[in-house]
Amino acid sequence: MGTSRFHDSGEDTTRYHSGIGRSAGGDFRACVYTASSTFTAYYLWEDDPDGNADEPVEGRSSDDLPCLVFRDIGRYVDGSNNRAEFYIRTPDHNAMRVEWYD
Repeated sequence: MGTSRFHDSGEDTTRYHSGIGRSAGGDFRACVYTASSTFTAYYLWEDDPDGNADEPVEGRSSDDLPCLVFRDIGRYVDGSNNRAEFYIRTPDHNAMRVEWYD
């Protein structure tokens, strides 16, 4: 398990980004904690630290909170650490933290 906080990237409508969670593949769970009570979306993105562009993986609605389960993500495993690196993007300015479970 790992925990990270959200920060304002100042980029686009999904400007709030979490820190990085790592997975060995298979199923991966991200539990998002927010003070928001309105409907919003959360998007899992693959972080590629080797200079390749980050890729969107899957989007989910706040109806699925607090824990979002992403299935069969082994295709994103790469690099010398043999792990996939992910983060959550969201327009939710009240998102506080995410806990990652591999």
